Amino acid sequence: MFRSRNGGDSWERIENGLFTGRAFGGQAPSAFGFPLAFDAMTRTLFAVPLESDEVRMPPGGALRVFRSRNGGDSWEATSKGLPTDAFVGVLRTSMAADGAGGVYFGTTGGSLYASRDAGDSWEKLPLTLPRIHCVAAFVD
Repeated sequence: MFRSRNGGDSWERIENGLFTGRAFGGQAPSAFGFPLAFDAMTRTLFAVPLESDEVRMPPGGALRVFRSRNGGDSWEATSKGLPTDAFVGVLRTSMAADGAGGVYFGTTGGSLYASRDAGDSWEKLPLTLPRIHCVAAFVD
């Protein structure tokens, strides 16, 4: 994960705190994850780190959404309501924020999750779809 504060002239790593895989116990930051979404109302950045480029699923099947409320300086895991046995991926266009505190993401297993409180808690919506390639959200 990288960010630029000057329109792309230079980039800095912001993956400190995104832990996955064998390093999930806190030994090393993740260098891989999809997707990334930004909620304008809460100014919060959301990411779903995955094991690696070769293993595109949550480490150990524990589905977690990480959020940063300070532009990527630090991250915290949110998992209330998310499964601990989800051996699925989350594709890069499969997460969206609605700009009003709602965050949504879909998995390659067809599950759709929603948070209406900026990631404090999550719920699985009562439907199963084919592999979810894209999620979009807006507030009317």
